[in-house]
Amino acid sequence: MGIEHHYEPCFASVPESVTDRWTQLREFISQWHNINLPLLRDPEYAAHDIEQTLNRVLPESIREWIAFSQDLIAIDAFHKVMRDFFEVTRMNRFSSTTLMIQGEDDVYWTVHDRNAERPDPPVDYLHRDFDTNEWTEGGNTSPSLTSFVLEHASHYLGPGFVRTRDIDESVIAKLDDAFPVAVDYDGLRVFEMTDLFCIVRKRPEYFTLTVAQHNQFLTESELPECLRRLKP
Repeated sequence: MGIEHHYEPCFASVPESVTDRWTQLREFISQWHNINLPLLRDPEYAAHDIEQTLNRVLPESIREWIAFSQDLIAIDAFHKVMRDFFEVTRMNRFSSTTLMIQGEDDVYWTVHDRNAERPDPPVDYLHRDFDTNEWTEGGNTSPSLTSFVLEHASHYLGPGFVRTRDIDESVIAKLDDAFPVAVDYDGLRVFEMTDLFCIVRKRPEYFTLTVAQHNQFLTESELPECLRRLKP
């Protein structure tokens, strides 16, 4: 019989250093999925072959993404954690470097060259029109690369639910009261307790609540009341 593994909160604060943010993401993914994702890495070394192929020196943020992705691939965990497909290439028409392509082959997540030298650059996306087979600009999806990884990974954490209806500032206030750990992370509000992880994504037109229960250790009666009321 396996040993029960419980998740304990990782996001008591958000590091100022982008390097530390990537370390925090690795700690989160390692603990939630119970995998051995190394904290020590060499982003320059990890990106070397891709930089040679592209004939281009990549910024540190994309090097960190490459190191993170390659370490997941090495333990056969990338698809489990991120669902989609790692692909760092150039889209010269859009002056951007891709990060990942959606499994349906119709969305690229990218970093534009104009933003690439920022310590933690925003992530945009390109959309493919299957009628014309042309890629077009889709717009911004996340204000930073680390928040993009955190939000994207949150959709694939396991049992839980997603809700947009009735999610507003009053709900966020109740979550703040219910959770021992609550922190802002580049447009996300992160809530944690043992074996429970939630994110509210704040968009101008609506908010989205994503809830994940770790290995179903929590019974429904153990969920905070404000979540029980929202659960489908």
